[in-house]
Amino acid sequence: MPRLSTKITVKLEPELLQELQLISEYEGHTVSRLVRESVYNYVKERREGYGSGTIRLNLSRFEMSVVNDLVKIGYVDNAEQVFHEAFHDQMANHGMGKAMEMASRIRDMAPFKGGVPSSPSSLSDQALKNASKGEEEGPDDE
Repeated sequence: MPRLSTKITVKLEPELLQELQLISEYEGHTVSRLVRESVYNYVKERREGYGSGTIRLNLSRFEMSVVNDLVKIGYVDNAEQVFHEAFHDQMANHGMGKAMEMASRIRDMAPFKGGVPSSPSSLSDQALKNASKGEEEGPDDE
């Protein structure tokens, strides 16, 4: 891993910091590591998924453990597959199968021409560096 050389200051509410500290202790990581991982994941999600129909789900620890176990044993390829299969099963159980099939056919007939915002994958590395330097900070970030 490359040496970390840039230090930043982040302001958090005391309650949030306390929760973050408890999580870091429970997981055996430093608070800095959790913040770095969170920022990394945030930027990665924006680069890869903005405007692509990404849905974020909050799973309980038990649910996440089950999903991870299903992936480990090869029952599914990834977490998204679990969601897609559950979604399709749910729609079929509620008589929505035909409606989904029709929507799929309509979507395939004419490409969507709506105003989808440009993908953050177009964000340049320089833009990310500028943001990390605080060039877009708000009044509360002094």
